[in-house]
Amino acid sequence: MASDVRPDYRQQSQWAADWLSRRRVKEGSLEKYEIAIRVHLNPRWGRQRLRSIKKAQVEAWVQEMEANESLVNSTGSATGRSSRCS
Repeated sequence: MASDVRPDYRQQSQWAADWLSRRRVKEGSLEKYEIAIRVHLNPRWGRQRLRSIKKAQVEAWVQEMEANESLVNSTGSATGRSSRCS
């Protein structure tokens, strides 16, 4: 009955692995997703159940990452959002 487990009771790392396995993207994009999950998401959220993660916690974490210049990637943002105007 493991397939009957509700997603919000899974650990974030379990959810991320499942999410990643369902992506149909170019190899380069897949590699970037894998790195982001391994380097950023799993160390902070990997062992937490999805249901226990609160929006305010994620928002604070994103702000913390954006404030850390060593995490800023080539797009100019730690979160991967482009700083370029469209």
